[in-house]
Amino acid sequence: MVKESAAGAYLSFSGHLGARARQVLKDPHFDVIDSQGTRLILGKCSRLPDDEDPGAGRYGIDFHRALPPFQDASGFTCDWGTGPIPVNAYTYAQYLPKTLRFREFTANLAFAARTLEDYRAKFQVYQAFYRHIYQAPCPTVIAAPHAGEVRRPPDQYHPFPQHETDAWTSRVAVRCLDGTPGEAKRLLISLHSTDYFGACFDLGDFGLPQNHLLPGLTNRLNQRFFGEIAMLLPAFCAASSSAWNFSTKGCGSMPVRSAYDTYKSGWSLILR
Repeated sequence: MVKESAAGAYLSFSGHLGARARQVLKDPHFDVIDSQGTRLILGKCSRLPDDEDPGAGRYGIDFHRALPPFQDASGFTCDWGTGPIPVNAYTYAQYLPKTLRFREFTANLAFAARTLEDYRAKFQVYQAFYRHIYQAPCPTVIAAPHAGEVRRPPDQYHPFPQHETDAWTSRVAVRCLDGTPGEAKRLLISLHSTDYFGACFDLGDFGLPQNHLLPGLTNRLNQRFFGEIAMLLPAFCAASSSAWNFSTKGCGSMPVRSAYDTYKSGWSLILR
């Protein structure tokens, strides 16, 4: 149904859904597919700001971060020992690739821009992405904003750039077409892979107004998939300890949690 790279990045939609699906948009940055009351939005571009090809109309945009001002104040500053500098699209680009090492930039800004023309072009792409989410005619929207391919080579500023791809999330999004609810209640789902945080799903985030519902849902998911999870935990704990020097203490806990009880940024499930 989808074509992915060897690293799990989304490349294109294969069209094997047949009459069920209709491709609404094909863009260098994301594809939009509608199918039986559900909209899929699959990210194609890199989330890293210096991983782009402007000549081909392909920019590095992190759709899971806030729209930055060009040169105005964003409310954040960054100080790497020479005094605070404003965190905005212009300074992000001006000090690349050094700014990739500072969460003040990477966690708060969707993209970098050296010129106002560059900023406006990326602004239009960013706005189009969210327009296809919030103006979708479908009651269910499933987005994979970090599914795009990372082509940036490793260096001292980012030794593992391919880890920025949320691997295999596009195929998960397509599989969700078979299980989405049919009721009219608005359902927005953003899919992310486990990246730096280990094998878990986060439910909630970004001030979800129905947070009180999540602990019960978390318990039900853990109970439902206890057997499958138990078979995978030993191998995962061993790999995590080896790769990241994490302690395996507590590895018996279930990998579904309520995100408002954690520090992980990003939204995974929003009910409206």
